[in-house]
Amino acid sequence: MALKKKIEAMRDGENFVLSVPKGPFRCPPGPYERASQVARYLRDHGLKKSKVLILDANDSFSKKGLFEQAWSRQYPGMIEWVSGASGGKVIRMDAKTETAYTDFGDYKAGALNIIPPHHAGGIAKLGGLVNDKGWCPVDMLTMESSIHKDIWVVGDASLHGDLPVYGAPKSAHMAVTQAKVAAGAIIAKLNGQAAPEPFFANTCFSITDENWGFSVVHVYRMRDGKLVYIKEAGGISPVKMESEETLKLQRRLEAEYAVGWLKNIMTDAFA
Repeated sequence: MALKKKIEAMRDGENFVLSVPKGPFRCPPGPYERASQVARYLRDHGLKKSKVLILDANDSFSKKGLFEQAWSRQYPGMIEWVSGASGGKVIRMDAKTETAYTDFGDYKAGALNIIPPHHAGGIAKLGGLVNDKGWCPVDMLTMESSIHKDIWVVGDASLHGDLPVYGAPKSAHMAVTQAKVAAGAIIAKLNGQAAPEPFFANTCFSITDENWGFSVVHVYRMRDGKLVYIKEAGGISPVKMESEETLKLQRRLEAEYAVGWLKNIMTDAFA
């Protein structure tokens, strides 16, 4: 609500500045979807001179081509992304003056949104479950803590797998899948049986404007003791399609699918 009020108080010509920490962080496309939604607000409320500036400690991001395609169509000239290599890493900030500082320059904002570096929560740290990076390493087969037996860690806090960079995505869909794997492993252990061979799925939708959505799907299995991505079972929305009409239809359908995904995942988790 505080951020909402800051955005609503912006004047035309003032910029929204969003800082993105070095990964890993929960919901990898989240900051870029947020930038899209803020740009939509500025556009629809007549702040034509204002911009959204993304100061990113990383040199790339999830669904980059799809986001950039959407930005060029829906918010031309409104969203600027600054990579870490180009000086996007924020090293300090001043809340009173709404200013972000980097090694390459200072950025005064009408509304400054600092996303801090992510790590596992306090309860995990107090329980001695984290490694030197601040995350909870787990057995890839069962989601059981690699540090303390008989404790299972699922979701964003877990460091799951040895995939390139950061392992499995820190998403809601992945957390639900991990919870099912953990439940199966716990039941098997209580019955003196070997844990069933797991598989993991991740689905992530992003919406940048009305009737414009896209997604990525990951499916992982264990092979030779390692978590591997099954390319044949996953994929990402195409940037280009055979016609403009087909592209718009696909984006509209995916925006609808995103709503369906939310309803299903909430039912699956809590019903």
